[in-house]
Amino acid sequence: MNVLQRNDSTTTGESGVDPRPSLDSGGPGDSVSMTPPGGEAVVPVGAVEDAPLQGAAPPTSTIIYARGAHKRDNRPEQCEARDFAEFTDRIVADRAVEKGRQYFCAASEAGPHDRPHIFPGVAHWRLARLVRPRRFLPVDIDGMAEPVAFAELKVFCSRFHGLAYTTASHTAEAPRCRMVFELDRATDRAQGIHLGQAFRMLIEAELGAGRYTFDKSVFQAEQACYMPPVESEITRFGGAPIQVDELLARFPESAAPPRDRVGRDAAAGDHEAWLRDLLAGANVHDSLRNLTARWVAQGWPDEAIYAQAELLLDRVAERRGAERMEAMLRDGELDRMIEGARAKGFAPRAYAEILADCEALTAESDIEDIRALVIEAGRALDPLVSCQP
Repeated sequence: MNVLQRNDSTTTGESGVDPRPSLDSGGPGDSVSMTPPGGEAVVPVGAVEDAPLQGAAPPTSTIIYARGAHKRDNRPEQCEARDFAEFTDRIVADRAVEKGRQYFCAASEAGPHDRPHIFPGVAHWRLARLVRPRRFLPVDIDGMAEPVAFAELKVFCSRFHGLAYTTASHTAEAPRCRMVFELDRATDRAQGIHLGQAFRMLIEAELGAGRYTFDKSVFQAEQACYMPPVESEITRFGGAPIQVDELLARFPESAAPPRDRVGRDAAAGDHEAWLRDLLAGANVHDSLRNLTARWVAQGWPDEAIYAQAELLLDRVAERRGAERMEAMLRDGELDRMIEGARAKGFAPRAYAEILADCEALTAESDIEDIRALVIEAGRALDPLVSCQP
């Protein structure tokens, strides 16, 4: 079996086909023709019959996903494609005329927002808590060590069924791309994050560590993945779906590099290293996530975290471009970092809440319980001071 890689670097015109048929509208529309005006090149990249991690056809071909109209759209339209080919056809046809416009992500269940006082009502909110399993894996390459690395990456990916397109900041000298691959089964949010890390480790194992800079935020099902810009170069991979279980087994979570693992130690890690990496434009997502966890643990209110993050991300914009900074601040990425840190219990409890517990326990509890609450109250007042009994 020869895997064929089709290169379409020609801008497609208006197709006249709605790229986002709704689940509520009775099913998907017609698929989009991807033949460019000058024809489509078909380039064989070699036989990969014995390549690992290629799956058989999945039991169901349907792809459910969501499409947002712009980066601030937190209620994206719920869509369905007949199969992965139609899904990627719609992505390629749905070109963005400017940054921060339409995007795709995992579909979501209907439910209330985490902040109903700001976003009332029940809707298909783009929230981690509401995302549905997805049968595709997005991969975002923010940088490559040298131009030849892009060509090598395309050959590597040709064993899988997927799509790659260059992003707005791509140049021939500094290539960048976004990719999306078909899976042989759907993954929930946690599995999707693990799978993305495993796919990254597979690339590094075969093509070399440190040659590619990954934006790991797209491994989260709710993360917005922006559609290709008008001038984007498109590459299709004609291999087979990724075998989810085999890839997860080959690269267990325990094998992930320490910088990929998120835990409670984020509130007590290397603050200077995170700050240095962030200001250098390296590991932007992980560094800001860890700094945010530290600030939450120190009792900072959301407003102070936002103010500090804006100052730091202005420096990031000088090195990585304004699009990356806007994704952090305007697309809800920082919101999710703050909410995640608070949900994990990094933040100290409010002093009034602790005092109320003290008053309730005074009449019916022993002195040890009260002493422990007093220590907690001291830390809430000044998280940098260690209180001893």
